[in-house]
This record gives sequence, C-alpha cells and structure tokens, in this order.
Amino acid sequence: MISLDSKDAFLRSLKEARQNSYSEFIDQIELAKSIYGKRFAEKVWECLSINIDYMGNVEGANKIEEKISAMLLKPLNENENEKIDE
Repeated sequence: MISLDSKDAFLRSLKEARQNSYSEFIDQIELAKSIYGKRFAEKVWECLSINIDYMGNVEGANKIEEKISAMLLKPLNENENEKIDE
C-alpha cells in the first residue's frame, strides 16, 4: 500500500510498488487514487512535480514511473561505480 505519511515513506512505497509487475504498479496507483483522492494527487505533485489530477490511471502511472525509475537506477549506478573504483 502506498503511504502518504512523509516524503520518504511515500517515495519508498512507490519504489516498492514498482518492484513488482507493471500491472500491479498501475493497480497500486489506481487504489491510492481511489482511497486517498485529492491527497494522493497533492502528494504526487509535492514530491514528484507531476499533476495527475486530469490523467487516467495508466498515464499517471507512466509519469510516476518515469520519475521514480531515475531514483531506482541512481543507487544501482553508484554501486557499480564503487566496485570499479576498488
């Protein structure tokens, strides 16, 4: 379940939701939009600068995935660079 408690918890829950299949990620976004409503859209805007108010579930999930994929890949790249330096 996607958490709206804090920015860190929100981003962590989005990353965890995306680690599963893409269809499950879309389901999680749809569920969060239906449960939290406007609060979810405001949190997405606050943390990711994406306005999902007028987007469908798939389009909103695509935009969110674009933003969090960069966050997911950065730690992987940093770990690879550390191994090369050693």
